[in-house]
Amino acid sequence: MASYETSLSASDPRVLIGLGDHRGPVTAVITWPDGRQQRVTLAPGRYVRVEKP
Repeated sequence: MASYETSLSASDPRVLIGLGDHRGPVTAVITWPDGRQQRVTLAPGRYVRVEKP
């Protein structure tokens, strides 16, 4: 995912992940551009803000 900005606009940096009918939490693995990985627990119906460690 890449985020871009210009003087007149910016792209939306959010990533929306659909869990479908899944009712419990799931674990997502984020691979950052520098190769580091981060695990995040996601719950249905919630927003989570993740920042690069």
